[in-house]
Amino acid sequence: MMKKGIVILLVGFLLICCCSAEASQNHDESLACPTRSEPQSTATHGDELDQSQTICTSFAWVGHIYLAYEWNNITLAQSFIPQKDVLTRVEMLIGKNWSAAHPLTLSIRSSLDGDALATTSVDPVEMVSYPNMSWIEFDIPDILVTPGTSYYLVLNTTNVTDSWYWIGATSNQYPNGTCYLYGYIINEWQDMYGDICFRTYGQDSSSAVDVSFKPGLGVTVVCTNTGMVTLTNLNYTITVTGGIFGLINKPSEGLLPKLSPGEGEALTVYPLGFGRIIVSVTIVDTTVHAQGLLVLCVVVHIMEL
Repeated sequence: MMKKGIVILLVGFLLICCCSAEASQNHDESLACPTRSEPQSTATHGDELDQSQTICTSFAWVGHIYLAYEWNNITLAQSFIPQKDVLTRVEMLIGKNWSAAHPLTLSIRSSLDGDALATTSVDPVEMVSYPNMSWIEFDIPDILVTPGTSYYLVLNTTNVTDSWYWIGATSNQYPNGTCYLYGYIINEWQDMYGDICFRTYGQDSSSAVDVSFKPGLGVTVVCTNTGMVTLTNLNYTITVTGGIFGLINKPSEGLLPKLSPGEGEALTVYPLGFGRIIVSVTIVDTTVHAQGLLVLCVVVHIMEL
């Protein structure tokens, strides 16, 4: 029991104290331990910054490292709690050993020992060498996550001598998670009592649904999944109102069980009457309105407002 307690203390010391000098607030992003830097533009990605920890005062290792008089193959993990239900990509503050020749792999997991929900790797040629670090993007396949639930960013690389990376870190600054280490002295996940430097990006699944309208027999609404993940159990309502003397009031509601990326689903409501109509469509949390002209049961013209 005493040995395990000593190991935990050593692990905490490894993260918090292995880089003794704190960085200046004015350091450039490519220098060792930059304290902060602005996230990349999301304009070309269509996502938004969700979770982040960008303060760097120390570092932690990933890979084949000689520590405590023995070789260790270290895996690192950071827990986080997303607030958006689609996770699109991750950025981390990383440097490499000059001899690193094997990719650094990031896996997204719902538990530390669980299966990977998504995995991608970055080649070392894209990284700066020790003692410098830079922000590296891991463009994972978009995945659905549950907001308010813990997930894990797990980093590892091939167990080869002198192939290792170092990850910007600090004492416990991120309130919604912590850093874990595996493979240092004992093969168990150990709480590092700190956080690595990371940013997660995402979007709300409802924002990935495009709504359009078509004239013809009845009011036809086309819902298209413009995102990169399959959407399931999408509640919708369609309401048609208006006409001469406001006599048209045709509501409809239902559930789209599945909408794959790029797939469009046509939903049709059949009101009866004459005159100008207003169509309101709500799917998940998105509401769209359109105006059209109805002759009996035929929509001769319709356009989004």
